[in-house]
Amino acid sequence: MLNDEPLKYSKAYNFGPVANDHLTVKEIVEAAIGYWGKGNWKNVSDNKQHHEAGLLKLDINLAEKELLWKPKLNTEKAVKWTIDWYRKPIEQQADFTFQQINEYFAL
Repeated sequence: MLNDEPLKYSKAYNFGPVANDHLTVKEIVEAAIGYWGKGNWKNVSDNKQHHEAGLLKLDINLAEKELLWKPKLNTEKAVKWTIDWYRKPIEQQADFTFQQINEYFAL
């Protein structure tokens, strides 16, 4: 598919959660702290400042339609996998990356 029509598929695609699996920044930060095992955060945002949008979401419809792609991890699991990777010593991260790729393909 991609190799047969490279120009057709040489555009930007968003990859992210399905519409009903979006988390707020607060939820993601709290999940990351939970998986890390320690830490805290303080919301210092200023509601009086101009915001780009009230809600930002990745629209994955194009990737779903044209690439037949869908996420295999929910947002919570993706945060966990990210924290698991960061917790690895740097000398183990490359091997762990391949381990996670293999786990992903096995899903």
